Amino acid sequence: QQQQQQQDQGADAAEGELERAATPTTRELQELALQQARLHFVEISSVPLRVELLEDIYSLLFVTEQDYVAAHAPRRVSPQNEFILSKEMVTLIIGLVKVCAQFVQNPDAGNADRLKQLMTVVEEAEWRLHLIQGDARIGTGSLGGVVQTAPSDVRRMLSSPDTLLTTCMKTHDFARAQEIITRFGIENQTTQDARFAQELLELSGALNAPDFDMGTLRNFLDGIAEELAPLVCLDLAVASANSRDRCAALLDEAERLLAKHPVAVLERHGPGQQGGAGAAASAPLAPAATLAGAAPASGVTETGLSPPPPP
Repeated sequence: QQQQQQQDQGADAAEGELERAATPTTRELQELALQQARLHFVEISSVPLRVELLEDIYSLLFVTEQDYVAAHAPRRVSPQNEFILSKEMVTLIIGLVKVCAQFVQNPDAGNADRLKQLMTVVEEAEWRLHLIQGDARIGTGSLGGVVQTAPSDVRRMLSSPDTLLTTCMKTHDFARAQEIITRFGIENQTTQDARFAQELLELSGALNAPDFDMGTLRNFLDGIAEELAPLVCLDLAVASANSRDRCAALLDEAERLLAKHPVAVLERHGPGQQGGAGAAASAPLAPAATLAGAAPASGVTETGLSPPPPP
């Protein structure tokens, strides 16, 4: 009897494996949906209609909970004005537009301009999606089978360039931060903080190398405000130095700079200033505070990714 039970269990397990193998994955279903959509799309003979359809598909990125509930459950749910598409659905829609756009051939001047404008914002949407890939937190809620995220992936994609830059700084992703600066031509206090934070992080990483030259530190300090220089040394001594000798060298450097510029430091960080000693202690960590504590803007900033206007 025990042997029969083991055989039955083995048969059930084998059947389960076969059933799982026969069940298509989400990726396979997405690929199938793309293929079917492409086949339907090429059956449309009108070029203007093809362009308009692509604009409508792209506009699906901006469907909100209010839109969905108004169409399906207008009296049973009090919706929020929140975007509902997950990264997976955003990826699918962007891919569908890009694939189908290849079949819009020989458009007239007006439709060619519309298609070019559409593909420009689609390319930026895809770039922004890749930018937030490593920072999304998937929620557990759902709305009629549509996965919701917390916070909304689409809302985060629509963040202002400064907010995107701050997000990259928080994760020390300075390569992408530089990409944002270049793409949008940003030049403000946030970009200065980003460069300062990157240089400080690189300096902190090299600080404990056996062949580290204090001249490298002094070159960095020469490029920042003189009242910040001794405080940066103190910060590195406390947070980065992993040996007594390195810590002592940083404290000596801070003491030398304080002796050289005592008035400037006291004017900016002395007890007479608002915030007192606490402000003095946190001042050199302003970029670090930006990395660790700055929250993305709650509102959606106009970025050019809004739905295309009706033709």
